[in-house]
Amino acid sequence: MDNIICPFCNEDEFDLIGLKNHFVKGYCSAFNETISVEQERHLTSRSSRQEKSCAHHWVDATNEVIKGGQYCTKCHAISPAA
Repeated sequence: MDNIICPFCNEDEFDLIGLKNHFVKGYCSAFNETISVEQERHLTSRSSRQEKSCAHHWVDATNEVIKGGQYCTKCHAISPAA
């Protein structure tokens, strides 16, 4: 079972052990830039708590990855493009 493609950087020709090492040993920079599930949950719960009482200060969040939307600089809420 060879030729597995990394879902983060699209590098190919891994077997399962090679793909695991690609992640665990820090060879995949795209994977290294992601956050953990625990960090995501913390940010989401914090953002939703703060969003209810925040007087939002929206700025444009468009960049190479995000094609449209807004970001609150106070509570870190994200609003998709309308």
